[in-house]
Amino acid sequence: MARWRAAGSGHTDTRGEASGPVKTWQALHGIDDPGTMGTSRWVTYRDRDPERMRIPIGWDRSGPRSW
Repeated sequence: MARWRAAGSGHTDTRGEASGPVKTWQALHGIDDPGTMGTSRWVTYRDRDPERMRIPIGWDRSGPRSW
C-alpha cells in the first residue's frame, strides 16, 4: 500500500486559477476598501419589519442596486 505524506502527494495541482465572476461582497458592490464606504449605501429596516430578512443586503426586488 502506498503511503502519503502530509506535505502533499508529490503531484502538481492542475486545477489552476478559479474561473468565473468574483462573488465577494466588495466586488458585488464595486468597493475597493469597505472602510472608506461610509453609511451612504446602508438600508435600514425596523426589527419587526417583515421585509427585513426577505431581501438580501444590497439588493432590491428588481435585482442588484446600481450605485
